[in-house]
Amino acid sequence: MPITLNEFANMLMDAARVSEAEGEGITRACKLVARKARGMIGVDQPFWPPLAESTIEDKARQGYKVPAPLLREGDLKRSIKVDAPYRNGEEVFGYVYSDSPIARYQELGTVKIPPRPFLSTAAMACEPQVHQILAASFFKARFDRWHLISHILHKAWDDAKELAEMDEDEKQ
Repeated sequence: MPITLNEFANMLMDAARVSEAEGEGITRACKLVARKARGMIGVDQPFWPPLAESTIEDKARQGYKVPAPLLREGDLKRSIKVDAPYRNGEEVFGYVYSDSPIARYQELGTVKIPPRPFLSTAAMACEPQVHQILAASFFKARFDRWHLISHILHKAWDDAKELAEMDEDEKQ
């Protein structure tokens, strides 16, 4: 029996949902980078310059953990956010960012503060895992789409055979 218009509409809606796997992969990748960036705050990184003695003394005087670069009350750590997924046509992407102005000063440095990049460094450190996450999600999306299209074609083939058999029966 041929598929109904409603069944066909449901199949098309299922095909649209397949792209959700891509968005889920982007979101997972962004969350991974954000966790890595948060984990860098308060931990000496080998590529960061040491804190100035005046900074260490000031932090100790105020009761903060020392040296613990970039960490005082945890505001910078809490400011790291993920905004994903975004879609622009076929493109799916996301953002890992901090809405703290201090993040920009620490990430890029200033005249008085040497750069201590934590967002860009986290992104680079996570790159192999990000590739794995995205490859898995994109493969799943393509496989799911292929499976759905295969299902639709098989259903159409079965319907065509049934109609051909009905035509043959009518001719006899």
